[in-house]
Amino acid sequence: MEIPKSLLDHEINWRDFPQHTSLQREAVHVFKINIQEYDRQYSSCYGDLITHQEFQKATEFRNQNDAKRYLASKFVSKNILAHFVSTPASEIVFKQAANKKPYIDEIEFNISHSANYLLIAVSSVEVGIDIELVKPDFNIELLLEHCFDQLERTFINRQSSKAHGFYYAWTRKEAILKATGEGLTDHLNELNCLTNQMIRNGSTYRLQTAILDKNYVWTLATSNPFFKTFYWNYNLK
Repeated sequence: MEIPKSLLDHEINWRDFPQHTSLQREAVHVFKINIQEYDRQYSSCYGDLITHQEFQKATEFRNQNDAKRYLASKFVSKNILAHFVSTPASEIVFKQAANKKPYIDEIEFNISHSANYLLIAVSSVEVGIDIELVKPDFNIELLLEHCFDQLERTFINRQSSKAHGFYYAWTRKEAILKATGEGLTDHLNELNCLTNQMIRNGSTYRLQTAILDKNYVWTLATSNPFFKTFYWNYNLK
């Protein structure tokens, strides 16, 4: 692996999600979904949960795969969140905080997708998640100076695969800023995310980075470093 093993979380045990089970709120749950598989198997069921407005927005995507990802994320997230609240999936209504981060009462969640995969993190505390498909031909030099500080640039440049090093550092920035609700800022090079715990806006966040199917890098950020994390393969069977 191009990224040093000491920097990756290798204890990822993806278990099939048991549909008829209660989920512990005082924990972090990460759900993994193969988007193409989901669209192929369940798109005929979308009408029960996807609103007219959501279907309409999907038609605005120029790329069909982007539309599939959007609809799958809405459908899956409503089904998943229904396990945490006493509300049927069909009645889940997303609210939007002042920072435009979506939420529902009492539950924090965050969604990220890239190419074939969708990840959803859910907890009672702040969570952020980001997944990226490693693109070896992506010109990372354009972003190094603007988005990373000297220590991060040194880390990236020392990797046998600079692309993997770039996405390692990038997903960590995305995850922490999604957890705090800030979103990407104009001063990314002032945010060093190489440590596994960091303080942001007065709260301590834990960052965990892992590899998925060799070519995807993803990072989870949570505001409770002591919560246990569960990893689920999600489907409706």
